[in-house]
Amino acid sequence: MAGSSFSSSVVNLIKICIGTGILALPYSFACGGLLTAPLFLALVARWNAFSVDRLLSCERLVPPPLPASPGCSQGGKPCCSLGDVARGAFGRGGRYLVDCTIATLLVGVCISYQVAASSFMLSDPLLSFGSSASNSGLLFVPLLSLCLFSNIASLSKFSFLGLLSIAFSFVVITIHGVSENGFRGFSEPTVPLLPPSLSTFAVYYGTASFCYGITPVTFPMKSSMAEPSRMAAANRLALFCAFAFYTAIGAFTILLFSPPGEPGLQGDILQALPTGSPLTLAVRVSMILVCIVSYPLCLVPGSEVIEDMLMDSPLVSVLSHTPLRYGTRLLLVALTTLVAAKIPSFVLVVSLIGCFCVSIVSFVFPPLFHLRLLQKRLGGGGGGKGAVVMTEASSLLPKSEGGAGGADGADGAGGAGGVWAKEMQVDKVMIAVGVISTIVTTLLTLQTIVAQWSDGVPGNGVPGQRESS
Repeated sequence: MAGSSFSSSVVNLIKICIGTGILALPYSFACGGLLTAPLFLALVARWNAFSVDRLLSCERLVPPPLPASPGCSQGGKPCCSLGDVARGAFGRGGRYLVDCTIATLLVGVCISYQVAASSFMLSDPLLSFGSSASNSGLLFVPLLSLCLFSNIASLSKFSFLGLLSIAFSFVVITIHGVSENGFRGFSEPTVPLLPPSLSTFAVYYGTASFCYGITPVTFPMKSSMAEPSRMAAANRLALFCAFAFYTAIGAFTILLFSPPGEPGLQGDILQALPTGSPLTLAVRVSMILVCIVSYPLCLVPGSEVIEDMLMDSPLVSVLSHTPLRYGTRLLLVALTTLVAAKIPSFVLVVSLIGCFCVSIVSFVFPPLFHLRLLQKRLGGGGGGKGAVVMTEASSLLPKSEGGAGGADGADGAGGAGGVWAKEMQVDKVMIAVGVISTIVTTLLTLQTIVAQWSDGVPGNGVPGQRESS
């Protein structure tokens, strides 16, 4: 992917956005409200664009020298990574914080794949072994085998197959919806315009956050571009395209499957397909295979992060890498299997990952690291050192923002300091918003999961959502 053109980079970013999470989006539109869901989807897209811009600014603020990241260079120069930014901001502890969060995010995505595959099996008697727990347990052996013995580089070639399977699924879903319901849901909509409750909106928030997920790949994508300086523009265009696609799919599908007098969707969109049809069986089988093949693409990198941290520990550094690798991956696959058996709702798993892991990485870390790096740059005290820092500040800013020779005239350093002071205030506000939204929505989603357990809800839905609507 090295040397990708601008258009190719936009397509790659869109492919990163669009995955199995889109299967939970239509039902989540009912949770978020038909009127508010598209508006909030646009807000989350803009929030991701802001975060990517902040990370790109962080790259200019990280003190040199940058460590050489494997397989990552721009014109022969070492390029930045999210871990480098974290270390520049908070030292080694910041790097460990990012590594732990990214590993948690990747393992969480693996859980979503396993839950999705299990729920797709449960939807058809020909594929199911009786319960979500049984289906999840059955997947343990093939998933572990792929994580231990497969070359994930070869598995990554199936990512395009995943997009084709998702497109095929929505074509079949649309045909089935029109034949069964016509367009009654459009003429007599029963979907609530506003979120039925704060808990259902939290489910929507998590799903919307999960469905973008561009921020963590900012630096790898930038390093792959032939024109790295256009990363911000490529990101904004990709986010806009993803927003338009998500809005069209989410609104159209939820209206199609919510005709008057019918219960509407109760979980991921594949639940709406009937059983007994060879075509719908093919849809489910293809999506199960996509989930199985995609699983190691997330678990192996997540496991490698954990393995590297364990190898640095004096308690386990005496072990050779092979048994550590096998043991770590065995435990992780067992963990995802256990969680998938306990939380069989694909929608709620996707939402929980979005509320907690994606929200931290995408909405909290970028302004937090940017604020800390600016504080370190501007904390040079008085006298000559302060003047040097401010001179560096003006040289780092674009000309239009008060850099040397910029619109602010001769007082470039003062202009840079003023711009940075405003950015720091924005960072503080965005950190507060990100932290509060992460905590509140995560707790509300966990509360919904507990309610599902208490009510014994067997499906993918959110307890009480349809009644509230």
